[in-house]
Amino acid sequence: TLFRSELVELRLRGNKIRTLDADIIRRLTNLTLLDAGKNDLKDVPHVMGYLPRLRRAPLDGNPIRVIRTPLLTDTAALKVFLRKRGPPPSGPGYLAGEGDGTSTS
Repeated sequence: TLFRSELVELRLRGNKIRTLDADIIRRLTNLTLLDAGKNDLKDVPHVMGYLPRLRRAPLDGNPIRVIRTPLLTDTAALKVFLRKRGPPPSGPGYLAGEGDGTSTS
């Protein structure tokens, strides 16, 4: 059984972080805010797009080149983009693939 965190907000802004670990991110299914702005991220894991409660994920101030700049401050559009980059994590509680916005259970 996959451990899932009850964490709702994660504020990582301004910490020189270079990567967000996909295995950790996929466990944060209750997250509504992931503020990873002003770090050294070059990309983010596609599993972020499947987090059902994530409403705000500012990524401004990172040297990300693989994601268009407007998406770095538009969480809904970012999640759609990320879901197109890879399949959903296995197990219940994630958004469905292909950006359709429905939940799986």
